[in-house]
Amino acid sequence: MTYFAVSTVAHNTFFKQDVIQLILNRHQLPLIVVNIEAEEITQWIN
Repeated sequence: MTYFAVSTVAHNTFFKQDVIQLILNRHQLPLIVVNIEAEEITQWIN
C-alpha cells in the first residue's frame, strides 16, 4: 500500500474540505500527516 504524505498545514486547511475528504474516502487514499518543522509524523490515516 502506498501512503500520501502531507504537511500538518496542508492537512488542516486543504485536506479538511468536504470534497477532498470525499475523494480520499472514495479512492481509499491513506495519508501520513507530517510536522515539517519537528520532522515527525503526527497522524497516520488509513
